[in-house]
Amino acid sequence: MNFYLLRASDDNAIFKAAGVAAGKVNITRISLMMRRVTPSDVADYELIKIIKSQETLDIGFRSRYLDKRNVDQNTSFDWRLGLRTTEKPRYILVGFQTIREGNQEQNASMFDHCDLRNMWIELNEERYPATNYSLSFPNMKITRAYRHASNFAEDYYNMTNLISLCGITPSDYRDLYPIMYFNVSKQSERMKDSTVDIRLKAEFNTPVPAGTIIFALIISDRIAKLTSNGDRLRFEY
Repeated sequence: MNFYLLRASDDNAIFKAAGVAAGKVNITRISLMMRRVTPSDVADYELIKIIKSQETLDIGFRSRYLDKRNVDQNTSFDWRLGLRTTEKPRYILVGFQTIREGNQEQNASMFDHCDLRNMWIELNEERYPATNYSLSFPNMKITRAYRHASNFAEDYYNMTNLISLCGITPSDYRDLYPIMYFNVSKQSERMKDSTVDIRLKAEFNTPVPAGTIIFALIISDRIAKLTSNGDRLRFEY
């Protein structure tokens, strides 16, 4: 087995105080822990039969795709997101960062609200949510967005809000983690066998600050395959 470690060519993830020399990441040791699953005798027998029959099995799993782009200094924004045709989007999370990339004096784990007023997702001709937001982060008009964001862990992990929020208050959400969350899992029948076109649209109360980047994380259903050559199983995307 070969193990490859890939990392960014920069050290932007470091957070340092002003006036301190630029930080640098030095990797001196890597430990890898892998769980090993041993099937029972009954399961082992069934696997052997599948391998010998050279049967192909469909395996469903959730894939994650992160995209980003610069945002112009306007009060409106339109973005067509790319996605493989074999994937069906289920959840989309969106966040902004202003002058944080490549700046070690800014905490890269935090996000900026950019005075967002409204945002929605369009899957082909279907819109999520169906009605507009009317947000004003500076004035704490964020109840609906905060409530939707708090639902992510419950939707995805089946966790209660009491556990998933972990003490994140509305003020924390506004100042530290203003993430917009869209549950697009409920789709019409006509979209099940069609290629999905994803568009993200946003409106702002004031022009977006210079140096702003938008990030979109798309969590989708995807089908992989287990194929057999008569001797062993192989996982194929």
